[in-house]
Amino acid sequence: MKHNTPVTDREVLMKDNTILVTKTDLKGKITFANDDFIEISGFTAEELIGSDHNIVRHPDMPVEAFADLWATINQGKPWRQLVKNRTKAGDYYWVEANVTPIYKNNNIEGFLSVRYSPSRDEIRCSEQFYDQLRNHKATIRPSGFFEKINFIKRLSVKNKLIISSLFFLVPALLAILWVVKEKNMIIEFAQQEVLGTEYHIAFTGLLLHIGDYSGISNQNIKIDTSAVEQIRHIIDADITVLDSLDTKYGEILKTSQAWRAIKQNWVTLSTENTTLLTAEDIYQKQSKFIESLYTFIGELNDHSNLILDPDLDSYWLMDMNSIKLPELVERLVFLRSYLALNYNSQLLTEKQKIDLMVKYQLAQTLFDKATESAAKATHYNDTVAAAVSVKRASFESVVQQYLKDIRSNLIEGESTASSSEQYFNAGTKAIQSVENLYIVGENSLKQLLENRIHKVEQEKWELLAIVFTLLFCNYSA
Repeated sequence: MKHNTPVTDREVLMKDNTILVTKTDLKGKITFANDDFIEISGFTAEELIGSDHNIVRHPDMPVEAFADLWATINQGKPWRQLVKNRTKAGDYYWVEANVTPIYKNNNIEGFLSVRYSPSRDEIRCSEQFYDQLRNHKATIRPSGFFEKINFIKRLSVKNKLIISSLFFLVPALLAILWVVKEKNMIIEFAQQEVLGTEYHIAFTGLLLHIGDYSGISNQNIKIDTSAVEQIRHIIDADITVLDSLDTKYGEILKTSQAWRAIKQNWVTLSTENTTLLTAEDIYQKQSKFIESLYTFIGELNDHSNLILDPDLDSYWLMDMNSIKLPELVERLVFLRSYLALNYNSQLLTEKQKIDLMVKYQLAQTLFDKATESAAKATHYNDTVAAAVSVKRASFESVVQQYLKDIRSNLIEGESTASSSEQYFNAGTKAIQSVENLYIVGENSLKQLLENRIHKVEQEKWELLAIVFTLLFCNYSA
């Protein structure tokens, strides 16, 4: 067995409400690790991906435990056990490991490991058991069992029947209660996702309105100042809604501190005297603020499980709505604002063309990724496909045309037929098409998650009903 060094006596505790997730191939090489696993392990993603999973193995773990793991999962069965892992620095941390095979075309193609934080009592029991295992005082699969129950032969027929029923009843009850525990974890996980979805919808509205504010406040677009004031009032209304949501969910989603910073930065940006600033200075300040909004969305996704969902019917929908569409909107906002600042129905300079090309390529790349996620989201869920098909088609058509016009007319060609306002309006239309798809997708996601919670809760209560029935029948007997 691989012996990783150094080791220390320092324990690292898993953060509250975190789940450590990894995937491996059939040989145990890591193919995916989520951010929480990377953080607690102390290794970088580059060090983990492609390495054997035993890179985090602690020397205190007996070889028999991992032999049992591989024997179990290679048979296509799930494996659950407490495991002591080692960080890169040599510290240790305990996890409740749940390892299951990943199937493709009825064949095992790898393994998924999902880890939760165990209780201190579970850790103490595991430490004692593993110590006995290392000293050959215990085995993973107990032997000599039937020799230990020879006393049953001396019991009456009635007592034998009672004990026999208990041998079947107790494991059945424990198995059902374990499944109920798993159901509760699924429910809690999905409830966190629903909260994140609700927050996400409101925050994306703010993000889009900030993008509009950035575009129309640019000096090269001649719009009545009342339009700027109007969008400020809309943003203030968005902030009021988000204040209410953060009061309810901020502690759970760990957003309160970052949200307060965003509000303060908006006050600074919107009240700053810009008469002494150049248009480029204003653009850079607004761009920096918009980037902070997308950083916030990333943190919100992490804390609300919106990038961890293991079910394909919702995974790609979350990927589209929580990651790809917001990233695309960010690039379209920057592209629209850049043109509003630099293009005034005149040919662009070579430097401006290069800058525009970079922004265009980023937007085009994210558009391609968003389109791919949208296709997979509809492929794996017929209900989602029916709900988003119209908005998806409009989104792909409008955004593709907007980017095509920029490439053809401003980057590859030298056309000045369209005015700055026309490009701004076309960019606004493209962003609006993304927003329309996002709203339909987010509503579909919320409904999907609520249906999942309802279904799992129903399954949980059915299992508990079985438990009570078994107990009643045994008691009556």
